[in-house]
Amino acid sequence: MGRKFYGGFDVGGVSDLSVVAELFPCPHDPLALDLIIRCFLPEAALREGKNADLYETWRRAGLLTVTAGNVTDEPAIVSTLAADAARFGCHSIAIDRLFQAMRLSQDLAAAGLAVYPAGMGFMSLSPLVNELEKRLLSRTLHHGGHPILRNAVDAVEMEVDAAGNRKPSRANRSKKIDALIATLLALDRQLREPAPAAAPKYSMLVFGPRGPGR
Repeated sequence: MGRKFYGGFDVGGVSDLSVVAELFPCPHDPLALDLIIRCFLPEAALREGKNADLYETWRRAGLLTVTAGNVTDEPAIVSTLAADAARFGCHSIAIDRLFQAMRLSQDLAAAGLAVYPAGMGFMSLSPLVNELEKRLLSRTLHHGGHPILRNAVDAVEMEVDAAGNRKPSRANRSKKIDALIATLLALDRQLREPAPAAAPKYSMLVFGPRGPGR
């Protein structure tokens, strides 16, 4: 306990990759964040689809939690998040307000977690893209070169609107950017919640007998 995390949850399709990102304050640098990535995949996806070989490589490297069956094991993901929250503490979790997020939000809330919907449009994501870029350049996001996150960053393309706002996209739907999206969602919570108030400073007044000449 003591280092509560901010969470981001990018829910995969019915039988696809799902990613949870957890951002912890760095104990060695007050300006930095430590990132943990948790990735979940139904077993059938290791045998089928365009990404089967890539998933198998990640599984062998110990980067995936593979769940039984053909579809995303949502209870297993909720259970893992609840266990992490019980162990470390959790400020809140952001989840895509579309997709199957409503049901999952209810399940996470029932597990005692504070869950907030997040938009996926330009106005919602552009500030998060800017924050992530700033942290990567300043080396204040400690990600350890996570292979699945690195793959997502390499695969992503940025859409730009007329005002210059950016959001992640992918021309090839088989490319996996879930880890990047989950990280952006976690940053959404970290940016929205106020920083903990600094401990008040006190001046100590010492009362005692007056000495000679005082």
